Amino acid sequence: MSGKKKLYFLLKHIVDARDITPSGQPLIIDPTNDLNRKYRDIELLQLFTKLEKDEKVLRVLKAPSRTKQIDVIERLDPYGYSDDGCWHIELLAAFNDYYFEIQNEPEYQKFTGKKPLIKAQNHVIRKDIYRKEIFGGRTFSAKALEIADSFSSGNYDFVLMVLKEILSSAELSADGKVDYQLQSPSGHPNLIKERALLRKFEVQGLFRNLGEDGIFGIASLTNLDTKLIKEIVLRIDEWKSGVISVQNTVETEESDSNDIRPLKQATEIKKTKKLNQPNWQNDFIWEGKRFVFGKYGSTSIFNSKIRLTMFRELTKAKGNWVTVNQLKKLTSKDETYLRPTIGQIEKTFNSNLKKYISIPSTEEDDLQPKPPKGAYRIRFTPKSL
Repeated sequence: MSGKKKLYFLLKHIVDARDITPSGQPLIIDPTNDLNRKYRDIELLQLFTKLEKDEKVLRVLKAPSRTKQIDVIERLDPYGYSDDGCWHIELLAAFNDYYFEIQNEPEYQKFTGKKPLIKAQNHVIRKDIYRKEIFGGRTFSAKALEIADSFSSGNYDFVLMVLKEILSSAELSADGKVDYQLQSPSGHPNLIKERALLRKFEVQGLFRNLGEDGIFGIASLTNLDTKLIKEIVLRIDEWKSGVISVQNTVETEESDSNDIRPLKQATEIKKTKKLNQPNWQNDFIWEGKRFVFGKYGSTSIFNSKIRLTMFRELTKAKGNWVTVNQLKKLTSKDETYLRPTIGQIEKTFNSNLKKYISIPSTEEDDLQPKPPKGAYRIRFTPKSL
């Protein structure tokens, strides 16, 4: 693997380890079993040093003893744990944003063969107790969001399978005790993940696990917080649905043609969720460096190359959303430049054109599906008949 691919492979396994690690405990990365011996000791040292010292997204708590023969690692290993040949790390708050940016790199998408999900963060916070969700307009407890957000999208289906089975069993319980049948068959690799997930849920306070019947694979659960579990299930379900809808509509051109799952999921969503179609007309066309909105008027000539590029991207979407991230890539400008510039473009419209054409953000318009944050579209309101 190349240097970039080695970074991508390591990050993927860090995220996998995070998903099955109870809160407050270090992540353990085994170079042999987790990373399939794909790295030399010096390569792992360099990668973890980069992530800790340069990117500042994690903290190394423990390094394998064989790696500590390299002098520089001594400063990364202040703990005196007995050596197990693994890296023990702690993820810092900046890791999620860093990993999200990595997922949007073209090289990463080529390496994994799929387009990343659109980021659904930045919920409105009210007194640190409730946060308003983008999709569905529901409110969730901060604890439910914290637990749900601790899982990567790749593990959502597995987490939902376990939680929904627990809820189903709880409905039939007469004494508050649930006999949960492990879903993974004996000897299957997922059985280890499922047991780790149950331990994580217990640490997070969803229930108390009294132990497992090893013969029949039945875990006895008590003190279930079914309200919290339902919130977590609903949050993940809604987040999945919203992201898939937006991704299918906005980013279809770059999706993996060999992967039919996003298309199938989006089709199922469309059966239950009514989506709005933006108004647009065939006589809306470019004439040189100005855009003509049919009989409604036209923009002035775009003398600025950057403004011309931005407005071409908006018209190409034909009334659908264009994300700020898309505009960043096209113009190499940051958000503090792009947002006011869009407002300035709108101000150049003459008074008659403004009656029918505007450029709202996601905060000002509810056309569905829409990205959770940071997008604009051309809104056309035709004349009343």
